[in-house]
Amino acid sequence: MKPNFETVYSRLEPKIRSYLIRGGILRPDLDDVMQEIQLRLWQSWERLDPNREILPWVYTIARNERNRWLARQGRLVGRGYLEDGSLEGPSAESLVEHRLEGLRVRKALQTLEPDLYEIVLLKFYQHLSFQETAAVLNLPPSTVKSRLYKALKELQRRLL
Repeated sequence: MKPNFETVYSRLEPKIRSYLIRGGILRPDLDDVMQEIQLRLWQSWERLDPNREILPWVYTIARNERNRWLARQGRLVGRGYLEDGSLEGPSAESLVEHRLEGLRVRKALQTLEPDLYEIVLLKFYQHLSFQETAAVLNLPPSTVKSRLYKALKELQRRLL
């Protein structure tokens, strides 16, 4: 049995927003892109196969809408802007150190090829499994694993 659209959407909305921000959607555009995604999901909801996993389907629609939006804006697809996570009670010194390291990692991530960046984004920042990531990108899981390995090696090379 297929779950209720509103229930699923309200549960996934924060994850989709995070994905879009990290995927290059600027905050002033975020609500517009979210509205497009919600409309596409709602229009397709009745046709969704109840045996199909919902999470990869939602991320696929979000990814396609993000790419369309960025293309219309004339911006590169897959070059996102990762936000800093919050830390509880850090010292000023550790906060500055963490922030500088975060900037180095962000710059290195943004220089990855778009297909490698997308895999890192889905796997590590959106916490999708290899199977879910593969479904979103329409790739075999083995390809996702090998590209993730390549991305991590490339990041290691750039950060050392």
